[in-house]
Amino acid sequence: MIAWVSSMFAVMIDSSNEIVRILNTVGREGPLPRLFGFIDRRRLSPTRAVFVAGGFAIITARIVGAVSGGLGDPTGGSNVRGWSLR
Repeated sequence: MIAWVSSMFAVMIDSSNEIVRILNTVGREGPLPRLFGFIDRRRLSPTRAVFVAGGFAIITARIVGAVSGGLGDPTGGSNVRGWSLR
């Protein structure tokens, strides 16, 4: 169980890192707005792409949580991945 949680955490970090890199590159090259291609001079990181990707992840998680039962159903989140505890 610990290995499963650890590997899922690593996959989530890697996925968020890669989506930010993709947004930044595509924004810099032109198909997406130039907003995504911005690099903060002080931090040397794509801060705007990080905030957009993070905001999207938070909004999506809240929508999925609300649809799957929210806080009123303690087993609601188990149905998100197709597993059932019932």
